[in-house]
Amino acid sequence: MKAILLSTVLVFFLWSCSKNKSEDAPEGILPKGEMINILVDLHLAESKVSERKESVSDKVALFNAYATHIYEQHNTDSTQYKNSHDYYMQSLDDMKEIYSTVTDSLQSLRDEFEKNDRKQPKKNEKSNSKTKKS
Repeated sequence: MKAILLSTVLVFFLWSCSKNKSEDAPEGILPKGEMINILVDLHLAESKVSERKESVSDKVALFNAYATHIYEQHNTDSTQYKNSHDYYMQSLDDMKEIYSTVTDSLQSLRDEFEKNDRKQPKKNEKSNSKTKKS
């Protein structure tokens, strides 16, 4: 899973470095590659929070804590993220391109998780195999 995540980040990094200056976002707006990385992390956090058996207000508070941590990891804050999100929403082609990449990245992570999950024997399978050997 680390290999796929690393390769995905590397692809985004190379993609963002190869863009012409005329295609760059204005000052203060996150580049597309960074928006993609933040959105992937936010969607993963949202998924983690949605699985919890807590009240809605507790889930919102937990997600906000995750989001703050994600912004810090990406050296940004909620204001810059919101301004960047609003900027890209003005061009639906840009946002479609961003979310297409986000979707592909999340699907790759899911595929890798499922692949690793299939490789590991279930707890019941372990205990059954020990019982059979006895």
